Amino acid sequence: MIKIYQAHEFMSELKELQYQEALTKNDLLHPRFLLDTHHALEMYYAPFDYINTKAKIMIIGITPGWTQMQLAFTTVLKALKQGESLETGVKRVKQQASFAGSMRSNLTSMLNELQLPHYLGISDSASLFAEHRHLLHPCSMLRYPVFLRAQNYTGHTPQMAKSPFLMEWIRSVFVPELHSVHPLLIIPLGKAVSDTLKVLADEYRIDEERCLLGFPHPSGANGHRHAQFETGKQEFLRKIQFAFS
Repeated sequence: MIKIYQAHEFMSELKELQYQEALTKNDLLHPRFLLDTHHALEMYYAPFDYINTKAKIMIIGITPGWTQMQLAFTTVLKALKQGESLETGVKRVKQQASFAGSMRSNLTSMLNELQLPHYLGISDSASLFAEHRHLLHPCSMLRYPVFLRAQNYTGHTPQMAKSPFLMEWIRSVFVPELHSVHPLLIIPLGKAVSDTLKVLADEYRIDEERCLLGFPHPSGANGHRHAQFETGKQEFLRKIQFAFS
C-alpha cells in the first residue's frame, strides 16, 4: 500500500541521529528509513515533505540523490538542535537541499537566459532559492530518494516511465503534489522527467503548453545540456510567454 510519509512519523529515528557529527550512508541508507524495494532498487524516506501550494513555478527533478538526502536530514536535525520545530526544519529543507551545488547555478543560468525573472518580477533566478522562494516549488518525480545498488538512481535503469513500481509511487505521491500546487509553469529536468511527465499529461490532463518538455538536466555530468538547451530554447521562450500571458 503506497502512502505519503511525513517527518513526524520518524521522530524517534531522528532523535537517534541528533548527536551524529556527520551523517553517513550507514546512518541513512538504513532499514529504519527503508520504505520499499523492487529488485535492485531501494527507496528511503527523507524529509522532503513541504509543499509550497502558492508557487508559480514548479521545477521537477528525478529523485533526491545521496547529497540532497544527507543535506535534508542535516537541515532538520540542526533545526531540532536549535530548539526549532520539526515543521520549521522540514520547510527549510527545500531551500537548503533542492538542486544544491553546481546543478543549481547551471539551472538558474538557463532560466535567466530564458528571461524568467522578467515574467516573475525579480532580478535573478537564483533568488528563487532565497528571498523569492515563495514563487518556487522544487520537487522530484520520486519524492523519496531511490538508489540502485546503493548508487543514485538516474532515471534510466530501469526507465522511470516504464517501471510499474516507480510509476505507482509517482501516481500516488507526485500527482497529488502537482495538483495541490497548480503552477503556471512546470520545468522538468532532463529526458527521464520529461518522458514521465508526458505519460502523466495524458492520464491527468496536465497542460503540456505549460511544461518545458525537453528542458536539459542541469547536472555538470550532462555534457549535452548546452546543445539541448539551444535546440529547445525558442520553444521554451514561447511556452514561458504563454504561461504568463
